[in-house]
Amino acid sequence: MQTLKFSNLILAFLLELMALLILSYWGFVYTPLPFMIGIGAPILFIVIWAKWCAPKATHRLEGNALLCLKSLLLSIPVLCLVLLNQLFFALIFALLILLHLSLSSYFKTV
Repeated sequence: MQTLKFSNLILAFLLELMALLILSYWGFVYTPLPFMIGIGAPILFIVIWAKWCAPKATHRLEGNALLCLKSLLLSIPVLCLVLLNQLFFALIFALLILLHLSLSSYFKTV
């Protein structure tokens, strides 16, 4: 069980990194203000995540509120992938998010 819990933590970290990369790529490629959005979107993601979602956040949400915010934040890169016509990667990313959030709920780490 500890191995699965640790694997979920690694998955969470990788999902967060991928979300930042996807947001940045989307901002630089798809939007009319590439420099501003390509850098601004990941920074906004980091600020929100650090304030309310990170394990050592000062104002960390609990329970369903945390689950909803994580779902919302991690689903934005899925939408970005859809807008970039990367449907296969959007589906894979969405399934990995679902797996991570399900395991987090099971282990009560949400």
